[in-house]
Amino acid sequence: MPYYEVIYETGNHSVAQYADDDEANAALKAHHDRATSGQLGTPQSMPRNDLSDADLALAGTTQWPAERITRIFKYDNHPGDWGVGQSIATDNLALETQSMIQALDKDGTVQVQELAAQIRDMTNPQVAVRESPHDSNYKMESTGELPAPA
Repeated sequence: MPYYEVIYETGNHSVAQYADDDEANAALKAHHDRATSGQLGTPQSMPRNDLSDADLALAGTTQWPAERITRIFKYDNHPGDWGVGQSIATDNLALETQSMIQALDKDGTVQVQELAAQIRDMTNPQVAVRESPHDSNYKMESTGELPAPA
């Protein structure tokens, strides 16, 4: 069953799994339609956990609003599984590490914590910086993109 990275107009991301593209398109269109008509995300949405009690009183609802969908990326495997195992070829590690050291070099010294963080990020499944909030959150290459619901 394929996975789908759903990117909302707000820049929020979600990963869902559906049996096939038809099921994904139907479910995501239903969600998008709820968003464009001002309804909640789901008929029985989970209670919000991002607001204080005072903010909940002002919001008037304890449920999540639906968000309009802008992009849908498809993956054969969960994109969060990219880099699982934390292993890399020795030659690649040596080249990448040397490149990092050169980039971080300041007068012949390197901040060890910063170098360690960059090495750790080599197998992080999420990208460090996205050019647009509507770009994928993941390093894994998608196998395709479904059209966003209209």
